[in-house]
Amino acid sequence: MKKQRVVYFGSPEFSLPPLKTLYLGGYDIVGVYTQEPKKKFRGQKKYNTPVQQWAESQLLPVFTPKKLDDTSLREFQDGEEQHLFKEPLKIMIKRQVLLL
Repeated sequence: MKKQRVVYFGSPEFSLPPLKTLYLGGYDIVGVYTQEPKKKFRGQKKYNTPVQQWAESQLLPVFTPKKLDDTSLREFQDGEEQHLFKEPLKIMIKRQVLLL
């Protein structure tokens, strides 16, 4: 049976357990979208989101677009995984983003 391919969207700490569950469940996570690193504390050092830290530790491809729109999704589509975002999936993602 072919592994199901997943693109995961999440940033805060509470979105990490579902990502870990998918990963440990044997899903093929082909991309993780998360917020770009934020400056924190006095030194204003940039810190990655918990999702990005964990995904990179598992060597998963991480994408941190400034804005989640058609352009950022197109960049991912134009990369190695061109066949990943077929039209119905694009439409579904657009609707989900609009609902948020």
